[in-house]
Amino acid sequence: MTYYEQMIRLAVLLLCLLALVSCTQLRTEFYRNETGYLYEVGCSHYKQGDYDTAKKVLDKLITLDPDYGPAYAVLGNLAMIDEQYEQAYDYYQQVIDHDPELEGEILPFLLVSSMHKSRQPLTDSGIDLAVIYPLMMDEKIGEIETLLEQDVPLDLLARDSVSITPGQLGELRGKGAELASEIEGFPNLQLFTAYLLFYGEGNESIVEELLLAVNQAAQGSAKQEAAVLMGRVQEKQGNSVAAAKWYLAAVQAGAAIEDVAHHLARIYQVDLETILPSQNEAYPETENTVDSAAHPASPVSAPEQRTALSIDDETQFSLPKPHAVLITSPR
Repeated sequence: MTYYEQMIRLAVLLLCLLALVSCTQLRTEFYRNETGYLYEVGCSHYKQGDYDTAKKVLDKLITLDPDYGPAYAVLGNLAMIDEQYEQAYDYYQQVIDHDPELEGEILPFLLVSSMHKSRQPLTDSGIDLAVIYPLMMDEKIGEIETLLEQDVPLDLLARDSVSITPGQLGELRGKGAELASEIEGFPNLQLFTAYLLFYGEGNESIVEELLLAVNQAAQGSAKQEAAVLMGRVQEKQGNSVAAAKWYLAAVQAGAAIEDVAHHLARIYQVDLETILPSQNEAYPETENTVDSAAHPASPVSAPEQRTALSIDDETQFSLPKPHAVLITSPR
């Protein structure tokens, strides 16, 4: 190949490279103009209340440019309007991920969507404190029990401070304390009332009575929840050993150790990994049990024993061998 032919080929290659660079720049500029245009169109539809069209336009925008933060903000607003709170939360989080400079502006919306996201189970069930309040004030115990028999998270329901006013919440707690002795035989209402009063002040003795009643009458998840909440009551009162007993009682009632590990870690001041058994470690089955006093020095006995803990004079719990950290008393 002659020198002249080599120069021709080099010139052609350079021209191709220049054309490629120019096309790339034109393509980038095209997408920049296109995404800006789509954002303006999407916002226009959004402001006019044409939410479906706005979403379609903005979805197309983020397909072209997945890093376009402001588009996720508007999509989050559209999801909030549609009461799709979990989706709204995800959109707002993506705003921060793709455009950190917008964090200050988007954070209030993120917090609001997070609050509503946590209430999603109540929204799905159609049951909140606004529904419970008039029934409780009219003492319609049977109707409330029927509602609570549905798949309603009672702990979340009792903490629902959005659907009623603070004054109504105070009235509801007062009525719950008043009716506590009259709702025997209604375990869901008893457990809900215990949660309701627990998050208030000054009703620990009533809460304990309600939880003991639920523990004796209920089975399954209600019994587990009652045991965990009783543990929290004992912690609140400074009775860490009794609290540990109740958390372990929840495990004996069928709760996963992972569900109470954080409570036990808090009592024993250790990390979660210390509480949780390793993948190769299992709780052995044995028939041996040891009765303990009402408030033993430690919630467990020797490491090779299973322990039966007496929560009150009538109820015995056979507990699986705890992890080694539970051998010592809480600090």
